[in-house]
Amino acid sequence: MSDLSGPGTTAAPRLRADGPAAETGQATYVFAVCRPAAGDVPSARGHAEGGPLRTLLLGRLALLVQSVPADAFSEDELRRRLGDRAELERCAREHHAAVEAARASGPVIPFPLATLYRSDRRAVEALRAGEPRFSALLDRLTGHVEWAVKVHLARPAAEPGAAEPTARPTSTRQGASGQGAGRAYLSRVSGRQRQADEERQAAFRAAEQVDEAVRRHATAAVRHRLHSAELTGSNKAQVLNAAYLIGDEAYPAFVRAVADLRGTPALSGIEIDVTGPWAPYSFAELGDYAPGQPGAGAKEPAERACAPRSEGNAR
Repeated sequence: MSDLSGPGTTAAPRLRADGPAAETGQATYVFAVCRPAAGDVPSARGHAEGGPLRTLLLGRLALLVQSVPADAFSEDELRRRLGDRAELERCAREHHAAVEAARASGPVIPFPLATLYRSDRRAVEALRAGEPRFSALLDRLTGHVEWAVKVHLARPAAEPGAAEPTARPTSTRQGASGQGAGRAYLSRVSGRQRQADEERQAAFRAAEQVDEAVRRHATAAVRHRLHSAELTGSNKAQVLNAAYLIGDEAYPAFVRAVADLRGTPALSGIEIDVTGPWAPYSFAELGDYAPGQPGAGAKEPAERACAPRSEGNAR
């Protein structure tokens, strides 16, 4: 059973689909599928624990990969590492940096964080199994990048009753007036809750307006789950978390559309945050041939995608 081997010691060697078996104790970490020219990324580092980035070639396709210590990237070890917020962020940054280095030279199909194969040969088998779909998707992504658009309420969500003083006990003589004060307090709390609900519903309607306007300039669009305050680090409620695949020719119109939306008085109750350009993480689905899914070549236990697909939280 033969795997792939590199021809020399260059920073990003080209590998052929023949040669000796992979070195014992090493796994093949896959970052992305790209065209061969985009795999030449000598300045990119990848994961600190691994070797230099390199490419595995299959016709007009290339896998951007890195050899990593199998024990440091075992399922149990990855579960432990990715369960730590700081370690997860470090791994995600290293993964993203490698993908972005390839994107600078052409379209890429980024793989999920921690996609691993037992050997180069197994990785190429997966690439071969999905070759027609990978090629078609790369053609579709050529000249496109991903932009993330998030919409939040313009002001922090008020907590009902937070500004009210604690009610003081009343004497029997003051009972009637105390009951009246209690009813007034509850009425104010209820009123603020209704106002907060109305503001939130108005923000959701505004978010739909934003999405509709941006989609006119997008080749494709994806709505992700809304992020909680714990994830965003903000007490301004999120009402839209979307990604848009924008072509080079449509980019100027996209920029103008966002500027117009931000200047619309009727949308003053929301904030529109735009980040990018990014590799098309949100548009890298391949159906049965998606990385780490059944149909992407014969799978062994160590061949897996250990992180969920993008939900827009890394950007």
